[in-house]
Amino acid sequence: MGAQIALNAKPEFGIIKGDIKNGYNEVKRESVLKAMRASGKLGHTLAFMYALMKPTAYKCSEGQHQGAIESSWLFSLAVNDAFQRHNARVAEHGDTMMAIMDDNYTIGNKEICPRQETTLRTTRRFSRMNRR
Repeated sequence: MGAQIALNAKPEFGIIKGDIKNGYNEVKRESVLKAMRASGKLGHTLAFMYALMKPTAYKCSEGQHQGAIESSWLFSLAVNDAFQRHNARVAEHGDTMMAIMDDNYTIGNKEICPRQETTLRTTRRFSRMNRR
């Protein structure tokens, strides 16, 4: 309802909803650990998370267990850089991007917003998400 009110108030705006399908399953564990190391603030939990994410501790070969207490936090660490880069790009045009775990929304001018959304689409594969 809030989105509809916003669109009624600013008819030149549009909202693009994205959903990263199988995001928790596809996020690379190495991307999570790399994001933890890069933060400079999570070193005290790095050894614990490394042990927690060892392949022998998981029934699956990659990804995070959906529903596990730590999975949302770890998933968020892995996608944060890509979401921040996308938000910076769309902000150049007065647009914004927000995300709730694997659901994301790009909000802004109808003429610009769809073109900016393609920048996020190109980074959605987690195997490439945190590599440069």
